[in-house]
Amino acid sequence: MTTTPVLILLALALIIPSLNGSNPNERLPTFWDEAPSSISGYPLASNRSVKQDLTRLIDPWLYIDRLGLYKILIITTTPLMPFCSSSNVSNILFGLPSQFGWQFDSNRLFSNGSRKISTDSWWGAANYYLSVIPFLAAVDAGVIQQDSFELVQRENFCSSSSECFREIPEAMTLWRTFFTNLRQANYCQTHRASIRYALPMIASKIPLLPSVTEQRFGVGWAHLVDFIGMARENTNLSNVLKYQDAFFPYRLLRNDDHPPHCPDFSRTVNQGLELLLSIKPEWNQEMLRLWQRATCNYESRQDAQRVLQIAAISKTTALKYYSEAVLKSYLHEFSLVFIVLFGILIGIPISSLFLGYTKYDECPFEPLLPRSLQIFGVVGLICSTIASILIVISYKTVDDSGTHMYYLIYAFIVVTINAISGVILTLFIISVLRTKSVEYQSNNLSDTNSYCHPWLYNYCYTFATVGMTLLGGFLVWLMRILVVKTFNFCCMLMSALKTEKNK
Repeated sequence: MTTTPVLILLALALIIPSLNGSNPNERLPTFWDEAPSSISGYPLASNRSVKQDLTRLIDPWLYIDRLGLYKILIITTTPLMPFCSSSNVSNILFGLPSQFGWQFDSNRLFSNGSRKISTDSWWGAANYYLSVIPFLAAVDAGVIQQDSFELVQRENFCSSSSECFREIPEAMTLWRTFFTNLRQANYCQTHRASIRYALPMIASKIPLLPSVTEQRFGVGWAHLVDFIGMARENTNLSNVLKYQDAFFPYRLLRNDDHPPHCPDFSRTVNQGLELLLSIKPEWNQEMLRLWQRATCNYESRQDAQRVLQIAAISKTTALKYYSEAVLKSYLHEFSLVFIVLFGILIGIPISSLFLGYTKYDECPFEPLLPRSLQIFGVVGLICSTIASILIVISYKTVDDSGTHMYYLIYAFIVVTINAISGVILTLFIISVLRTKSVEYQSNNLSDTNSYCHPWLYNYCYTFATVGMTLLGGFLVWLMRILVVKTFNFCCMLMSALKTEKNK
């Protein structure tokens, strides 16, 4: 049965395991101990002059050589990352060699029992941009400072820093920035960039995969990286092994594989494959847009990760976490607007209270007008004070659990109450101005008993006009958002229903 993109988005957790529970064995990639741990561990290049006799030759199309690039990266960067422990397996880069080892073990590198990586392998080509590119960027950033080396070039794959900058400049720049700022590094962005920019360059190798099912799985895997990266999942060895062992197939897929009915795969592998293969290519952009909204700041990402962790168990709970993630993202996005609005909502009660008290006796024909300003001023100041305290507390209690967001939500509710009271006051002022102002008209120009003091009258008139204008603009904006969101959702739903009907 075809699932709509929104439900698929929530169900992505079927291929992302829960990060809770005991850690599995920290199993290192195959032949990890044999891989060089420094550039000096590679063989010397032959046919060199005396000045070049210490140049090391690295062949990234040999499994051990490419694995060594990862090993050097991890050994070098672990001491420089404050969020890593003293153990190399805690390094967030360890997800790369772990995936590389899985590709080798499942023969996705077309090694066929050897330790070579075929240039015909789409997986090997994609991994090239996740191994050689980071390594060269780390050398450029000065993180790796060892013996000189030379990379063996195959086909049109870049083999030097200058070549790679010409071929894939965006990814090289992001990786170099990553290694230059390891203490505040954004690994997820660089990882996604390598895959995103590499896909068009290796598209010709997709047909070389042994089956259409494997082709679809490969493309789905590449897009899955975006969702994992945007949620900022920890990609150390322990966490990667959890979903790799439970949800990734240990062999190449065949055309006669029909998940979830592959008898030699576990239930979770079948579920993961069924989900990936059910996602239509035309849904990817819309799903990424929905996911981006839920992962645009730290607090949202905490809930987004919970979505990935709990969706396999409870779709209702996952939907709850997704809704909270979206709410927190909007609160974060409109924080500046919120502060400006908050300042306005403080100024209005103060001015209302001031005019209501100072001009109370100067509105003889309608004393309720200044009295209403007094009441609104007191209510507004109380609400603004409470909201200020909540906001201060929220930013004093920032922690991993995102508890401070609840204080911001409370502050938002209090300010909303203030705004509602302002709307009520606006409606009251409009009714008074529309009725009383036309009932009393003095034909005697020397009459000092005017309807109200000009300042009070003008303030109320301006308050009512501006208040209703802002309220109307907000309602128009809200309706536009609702119409657009509803239209997009209906389009996706119709597409899903049409596909199901065609089946």
